[in-house]
Amino acid sequence: MRLPSFLQFDWRSPFNQLAAFLLFNQFVIGAIAFLSAPRGWNTTDWHFTRNLFAVYGADDSWGPMTTAINQLAAEPDKPLYSTLVFEEGVKFQYPPMSLPPFQLVSYGVNAVTTDPSRGFAAIACICVVAIGILTAMILARSLKRPLTPIMIFVGLCAAATFYPLTKGVEIGQIQTWITLAFTAALYLAMTGRMRTAGVLVGAMCLIKPHYGLFVLWGALRKEWGFVISLLAVCVLASLVSVGLYGFSQHFDYLHALSYLSRHGETFFANQSVNGILNRLYGLANPDAYSNLLFTPHTFPPFNPVVYAGTMLATLAFVATALVASRRVRPLSFSIMMLSITMASPIAWEHHYALILPIYAVAFGAIRDRPMALMWLAGSYVLSSHLWLVTNVLFDTPANIVQSYLFFGALILLVLLHWASAGLPERPWSATTGFVRQRLNRHRKAL
Repeated sequence: MRLPSFLQFDWRSPFNQLAAFLLFNQFVIGAIAFLSAPRGWNTTDWHFTRNLFAVYGADDSWGPMTTAINQLAAEPDKPLYSTLVFEEGVKFQYPPMSLPPFQLVSYGVNAVTTDPSRGFAAIACICVVAIGILTAMILARSLKRPLTPIMIFVGLCAAATFYPLTKGVEIGQIQTWITLAFTAALYLAMTGRMRTAGVLVGAMCLIKPHYGLFVLWGALRKEWGFVISLLAVCVLASLVSVGLYGFSQHFDYLHALSYLSRHGETFFANQSVNGILNRLYGLANPDAYSNLLFTPHTFPPFNPVVYAGTMLATLAFVATALVASRRVRPLSFSIMMLSITMASPIAWEHHYALILPIYAVAFGAIRDRPMALMWLAGSYVLSSHLWLVTNVLFDTPANIVQSYLFFGALILLVLLHWASAGLPERPWSATTGFVRQRLNRHRKAL
């Protein structure tokens, strides 16, 4: 007896396999992540999804940015970053040119609501919806299939349950805006509209200037429309910022940026090489290195070994991204963005929200390689959940497992490089072929 057509499930379809995996990951693996967490730490990914639908958000970005604007208005000649970061303990780490566009948005938010955090949370929720739809569009192009309603639904579900993304919304992080801009830029890159993609990456640079490394990426690939658009946005924003705040505030920002790169963060949510090294060195002096508690007013002490390791890792990530194969633009574009994120001395969990659309690109690139798909699934399991069980090892040399998100992203990066280089899946095919050949010979001998 055959089932009705709407109840039939084609397991050979890559999309159906993906949908089944996402359901399994969310409900089965998610339950394991929750139940395995120690008492008092068993916050689940679903908690952040619930708050997303409740349109709830804090002011992790909005608070420091508002404080910076008020400080500049009250004392325009006083060094902004020296005052806020080093005297008052406010970790305002965005450049001055991020403030004018934020101020424009905040005017609109304050005009429609008396609770700015709730207003910004509503904007973030809209961003999540847009990210989900764009991720579905990227997946459709990666699979060379038409976009369908069920594909959009899967994209929305993935966005609403992806921990780095929902975590950023809950704490009130401007990273959600950056993730939307990158997802849109990635889709535009896939469709050949590089000038518009450059405008979006330029807008991202207003908040996090290290994305300016995309200028090198574009220049090496002779994507001159992309480069010119990116630079035009940055130059215009810089002129406005210097005109409003003066050169001194921008030099003060460079001082603060240098300090942050030399010290980094120890808190386990810092998923970077700097975080790994700081946590390992913190075993000998736990009072100076805060692992389980975020300290808004202090930074770990300068350590030359940690600093050297961080810089070497930064150079390695960026250099390998720049020389990556240029044959497939979406892969190269994704490699560069992921490498820049991982290269940063401070890479918080929510910074990895932008890898969600990158997974869509990777899935399309390796869908015919079983071994690679298994590695990709493992990477997604690591990056899409909050694995608080790893914190039980915070005071042991095994605290490296607290960097599970970093290692999940590292697996993804290796797979992207592999796919970009066009390497065949030799480990899987060669091994299975050898075993099959030996079995056939044995049968013939019998």
